[in-house]
Amino acid sequence: MIDYSNIPCENIKENDLFGIKPKYKLISAFVKKMPTDDIYGCHKMIALYGEWGSGKSSVFNTLKCENNQNCETEVLVFDCWEIENDNNLGLSLLEFIASEADISKLKSGAISTCWNFLRSFARNTSFDFAGASINAGQIAKDLSDQDNELILDKSFYTQKKNFKDSFDEIIDNFLKKKDKKHLIVCIDELDRCQPENVLNLLASIKHFYTLNSKVAFICGVDRKAVKQALYCRYRDNVKAEEYLEKIFDISFNMPKKIRTKELVTEYLVMYRANLDINNLADEISYFLEKLEFVNPRRLKKVLNKYSTYNRLIVLDGNRSFKLNRRSMVQNIFVIYSIILHEFYPDKFNKILKIDERFANQDYGNGTFDQPNYDNYKNSIIEYVSEKNIKFDNIDDINMLLRIFSPKLNNLSPTMVFNSRNISDSLNQIELNGEGGIEFRFCKYIVKKLYGQVSEIEEYAFNIKALFETTQFLL
Repeated sequence: MIDYSNIPCENIKENDLFGIKPKYKLISAFVKKMPTDDIYGCHKMIALYGEWGSGKSSVFNTLKCENNQNCETEVLVFDCWEIENDNNLGLSLLEFIASEADISKLKSGAISTCWNFLRSFARNTSFDFAGASINAGQIAKDLSDQDNELILDKSFYTQKKNFKDSFDEIIDNFLKKKDKKHLIVCIDELDRCQPENVLNLLASIKHFYTLNSKVAFICGVDRKAVKQALYCRYRDNVKAEEYLEKIFDISFNMPKKIRTKELVTEYLVMYRANLDINNLADEISYFLEKLEFVNPRRLKKVLNKYSTYNRLIVLDGNRSFKLNRRSMVQNIFVIYSIILHEFYPDKFNKILKIDERFANQDYGNGTFDQPNYDNYKNSIIEYVSEKNIKFDNIDDINMLLRIFSPKLNNLSPTMVFNSRNISDSLNQIELNGEGGIEFRFCKYIVKKLYGQVSEIEEYAFNIKALFETTQFLL
């Protein structure tokens, strides 16, 4: 069993569990058409939309590996993560492309002309929803001030043309060196950079880099992150969407549906002698989908941790929690504890340190008196810290719902939940925009455990011991 990292190029063909291969094939076919077909070649800025961790890097790396061997187009991958704090990514992009050219054969001043222009552009750019508002007069003055002859009458038009001529020379030199006809630059890991720097880079590409007819850019973009950056500045969601439409000529979207069960199965095969792998994989994948926890990068990380957890818990015999691998419920709770530990540490600590959660509270929302609330609080702390939950009675499941959903802690301790009123309460909380992974977890408990208590295997465990074990092992 080999833990997944970012998928290497060759693995997309062999074992594509994230739906990346069809997307890669589509984009690869598009790229191969660009040098010879004007309909494809006219697109200079292309968006590959997908949230952080959705596999954009895998597409770009595969595109580079395969097309550079069998295509008239050269593919470069510009990794913004390596320079995420750079406040002028446009300049770094220029240096990245130029570093691949034969600099000794470039005309004197070609790189410096582009460099000075882009440096001044970054200083004199502001944004509106048409793209970027450019202080052209100031750029021309800045560039003239940099000129030894101080020629102050150079217009922005002239300066822009000088940039284009110099950049054309760099690209022609690059393509001659590579013996290719076209260049695609994939802009990767934009998600990692400061929003202001992302907007500056997109504007410099749109207004200047795409003036060259032999180069195009595919930008890996987290649509929500860019829209949020624009919204924070302009407080207008509609126009933030318009901005993206105007920046990019065409767009693709990363697949959202992954083969969760097959991926989970690969992580369970090492236990095939002791487990009904098919049923457990069914349940774990169903659980992850109900949590809406299907981001490929996060999912790989959790399953890697789950695999590690299973290995280490065998080696450490001193833990009070002993995972029974045949217990469906225990496996689900272990995975949920890993998710909270890795991505929601505050929520993880609310369970691990349950007594601290109540330390500074009086009594919920004021709908019941202090003595009742104290009894209720103490019963929750006792359940988490001392009792083994068996899942063989409704009281245990009711208490689980109170423990794992902080909002429900404010309900009256005398209220008895049943499958209908708890579902209604959870649905109303989500309708109010207060939902999240905790509520999705509680909805899973309601759907899977209510009405089926007698069918649940009685593998009792203590919640705090489980969370302490997760914290210790991971």
